[in-house]
Amino acid sequence: MRWHWLKSGAKSAMSFRKMKFLLLSSLVMLLLHSACSTRLSPPQATQEFPGSPPPSIQDITPVEPGVDSTESIVPSPLEGTATPAQVPSLVSIWHSWDEEETQVLIQIVQLFQRQYPSVSVDMLYLPKDELIKRFTAASYNGEGPALVLGPAEWGVALFRQGLAADLSPYVNEALQDSISAPALQACSFQQRYFAIPYAQAGTLLYRNRSIIPAGAASLDEWFDLSAQATRGGRVGSYMDIGAYFSLAHFYAMGGRLLDEAGEPLFDQDDYRLALEWINLLARFEDAGVIEVNGSHHIEFFKQGRAGFIAEGSWRLTEYSQAIGVDNLAIDPWLQGTSGSISGFVLPEVLYANTAVKETSPRDFEAALKFIGFMLTPQVQAWLADAGFIPVRLDYEGDELMQQAVAALNSGVAYPPALESQLKMVYFDVFNAALLDIFQNGQEPFPALQAAHQNIQQRLTELRETQP
Repeated sequence: MRWHWLKSGAKSAMSFRKMKFLLLSSLVMLLLHSACSTRLSPPQATQEFPGSPPPSIQDITPVEPGVDSTESIVPSPLEGTATPAQVPSLVSIWHSWDEEETQVLIQIVQLFQRQYPSVSVDMLYLPKDELIKRFTAASYNGEGPALVLGPAEWGVALFRQGLAADLSPYVNEALQDSISAPALQACSFQQRYFAIPYAQAGTLLYRNRSIIPAGAASLDEWFDLSAQATRGGRVGSYMDIGAYFSLAHFYAMGGRLLDEAGEPLFDQDDYRLALEWINLLARFEDAGVIEVNGSHHIEFFKQGRAGFIAEGSWRLTEYSQAIGVDNLAIDPWLQGTSGSISGFVLPEVLYANTAVKETSPRDFEAALKFIGFMLTPQVQAWLADAGFIPVRLDYEGDELMQQAVAALNSGVAYPPALESQLKMVYFDVFNAALLDIFQNGQEPFPALQAAHQNIQQRLTELRETQP
């Protein structure tokens, strides 16, 4: 299903830079099995590292919520060279990166240890499904790694169970201003941060320059451009209005699907915003072509027959290869008199283990330093070369990647409360409602009422089965 967690890539547009980068990492080999552990001890003073020296990193000092502070986990250059802590510490990291990505992670760790030579780093690879199970069990027993690299959709469950540490004391205005706002917001629950994003994915508004040379400045202009380009076997826009894609527009218009307890909210004000959202989706059909959870829009775009398409960032490489990198553009999301269009932002994040915070403050502080290091410009550039979309707003590099960073920053955060079971409930019901409206001709208001009733019924059934 298309709303499952997927990582983006833009590798074809950066082949030369990536080849150069991989040559630097070719000395490091990692054999990945069902579980593979790697210990990187502090480097010798004479050891060589790729790239330029890392920027200095601020010391980590917790601040009380609401208290202004200039210190946070966001890194910032300082005068001179930082003096690393001399007390030995260990940062253990569990992840599910593939072999090629793990080589990048090792490079990052080596550079981190040059900045903090007293810190040893232990890394363990686990398949994603096993990773969350193993971490949950270990953390419950007061054990486990200091850090886990995983999707933000794990966060609410881990935070509710007290397993993911509250990182709110380390997030200040400097951090908020330096990275993607929707990516950070997707890590927030009950006004607390359960993780920090280091990369992001989500829905992008792709444009074929050969059909529509310049992007729109407003949603109204976007509809005009789409309608004008729909002729001669081509369509100006081919939009999938399935729940995953279209509900992001609802959020951009100010709507909310559910509250933090999972209860539906889209019925507020007698479904006023929900009805405006349905009217917006109907305009897509006037300007081009729509479908609900189909794949025709993907093939049309790859064949060079669609001007605009809203699809996942994970298709960036696929589209650049299909229509040519020079013909591909990624536009920011838009607002207009009839509403707004947007896409969900799905970050990859770093979780800090509450057990480590409580039992080993020294290791926890070292883990916070590593989180900050993952947000440095150099590391973010390395992640981009490996196919991740950076979260830093000042990323400079591949043009399409820069466009993706800007576009995702104009998106909306994927609702943290929409956990896997709730996602199935809401998306299943809304997909059925959208088919009833746009395919079977049902009136929007009763269709939305029926969707609300179906969701409440399924939530009741779901909770009855839970222990």
